[in-house]
Amino acid sequence: MVYRVICKPGGGGSFDYYVANSPPGRAIQGRSTSPLFDACRRLKLMGAPPMARAALYHEGSPHWTIRCPIWVGEKSLHD
Repeated sequence: MVYRVICKPGGGGSFDYYVANSPPGRAIQGRSTSPLFDACRRLKLMGAPPMARAALYHEGSPHWTIRCPIWVGEKSLHD
């Protein structure tokens, strides 16, 4: 499974983001300077499989910018 993290500029060097296919009834959204890694941490807390991937997309683009397994992203860079 690949979780789609959609982001757009939020101002002040941060990005507003949401996970387009987050678990039913458990919306993930926020503002972060590192939206992919922040989303990975939140997905892990919700019980997403660690080997699942998360991919960052800029709003309106069909192509991912960067992606990683959740277990890698959740250990990376903290805001």
